[in-house]
Amino acid sequence: MLIWGFYFVAKIILNFQGVLRLDIPWNIAFALFLLIPLPKWLHKHAPVRWTYALLITALAVLLLWRDSWLPPLMDAIALVKQQGLPQKEYILNFVSRYYNDRMAGWAAGLFLACYIVNRFVKLVPVAVVTMMVLVPLNMMTAPDSREMNASVDGFYESESTRIVEMQKPAGQINFDIVFLHVCSLSWDDLKQVGLENHPFLKQFQYLYRDFDSVTTYSGPAMIRMLKSNCGQEPHSAIYNEMPKECYTVNALERIGYKPWVALNHNGVYGDFAKEMVRYGRLATPPMDISAVPANQRMFDDSPVHDDYGVLDQWWNERLKSDRPAVLYYNTVSLHDGSHWATDRAWFKKDRKALDYEFTSKLFDDLGKFFALLEKSGRNVVVVFVPEHGLALSGSTTQAPGLRDIPLPGITNVPVGIKLIGEGFNGRPLHQTIIDKPTSYLAVAYQLSFFLKRNPFNADGMIPRRMLDELPATEHVAENQDAKVIRSGQKYYLLAKDTNWVELQKSEVE
Repeated sequence: MLIWGFYFVAKIILNFQGVLRLDIPWNIAFALFLLIPLPKWLHKHAPVRWTYALLITALAVLLLWRDSWLPPLMDAIALVKQQGLPQKEYILNFVSRYYNDRMAGWAAGLFLACYIVNRFVKLVPVAVVTMMVLVPLNMMTAPDSREMNASVDGFYESESTRIVEMQKPAGQINFDIVFLHVCSLSWDDLKQVGLENHPFLKQFQYLYRDFDSVTTYSGPAMIRMLKSNCGQEPHSAIYNEMPKECYTVNALERIGYKPWVALNHNGVYGDFAKEMVRYGRLATPPMDISAVPANQRMFDDSPVHDDYGVLDQWWNERLKSDRPAVLYYNTVSLHDGSHWATDRAWFKKDRKALDYEFTSKLFDDLGKFFALLEKSGRNVVVVFVPEHGLALSGSTTQAPGLRDIPLPGITNVPVGIKLIGEGFNGRPLHQTIIDKPTSYLAVAYQLSFFLKRNPFNADGMIPRRMLDELPATEHVAENQDAKVIRSGQKYYLLAKDTNWVELQKSEVE
């Protein structure tokens, strides 16, 4: 019983550290099952002993998975079946982040302590008693799930009534709109690699500091971005049809804009390109980028094309049209597992070092693109919106690289709006920091405001009331199996079941 004593003692300690959240009734039931001795006559049959050993090992693994912050096991299996496994190098790189000498030393020391103590006191019964003591403590500290559910339901009910309309201006439209949708970039990621004060971020007239991307996966992020004219939907509803006014690029097309789509990837993984059409109503085919160099590869070994090369090609093609343009550009240059095409040993390198390289290059490429737009003399509104973060730092709740739980370090992303053209080029830039809690609706509102009061006209001074009227959105982030909300300075998690838990600081950061 030494192994099982160690198993329960380790889990109880990890529960206090926030690494696990014990399902106490199931753990007590399993411990009591272990305490039931097999009849002596069964010990004589090796097949029975081996079957029993395999059974309890499988139960222990399943219970450990249930106690972890990982998504439900069947959902994880379904995702692998749907998306397929990435390269073995990516898997090796990902798994290597979980091991460190300190953890191994901690486990060895705890096992030795359990070995010594178990000679005098049987640990499994002690673990059962300890877990029984934890039951009332958990009940005392748990938030009221009914109140939390009612609060979230009220949030979604309120959001369902909010809509921003893109109205055709009285005069001629004289500016383009460029959406730069960037995979895997959060404020926390920038802090981890020391780029939170990069000059690129100082180029935006408006910089959002408390913007919630809501989700931590590319497909849902793309859908939410393309439906940003309407209030936030629950995850279960984002694949449903919405009123035509909700679809941002479509709405801009109806008032005169020509839609363009460009990706620096093939759009195959996760059916990204297909979902743009099906759920984002972005029927315009992506631009052919086969002539643009692919200096990087994705974790599935598909090509990642040069950001500036793709945007430069689009701009040259865009100049052939007289219609105002709206571009949706999606880049995966920062995606976990992306690497230089010629680097065969990339999976052995520290992800933070690689992310520093790729983020620096992306900022440089986009800076060159901004200079290209300025040189053209045309008016452009650039909207820089990351999909979600990379989860470089991790927490006790979730290891680095995992994004199943939409923690604020992953969904709090840097969003910027830059005005390029008449009245802005060559002038000192005054940056306005927007620190109210916001999400996609705020971006849609700014664009609709620019359509009503053109900032590039001679009388296009942007009044302070635009910022005062900017719609705030409370922090409610969610994926398929987890939801995180902020109330005051506290964060609460709903995952796997119907019980909310308050996240401690170590579980958030």
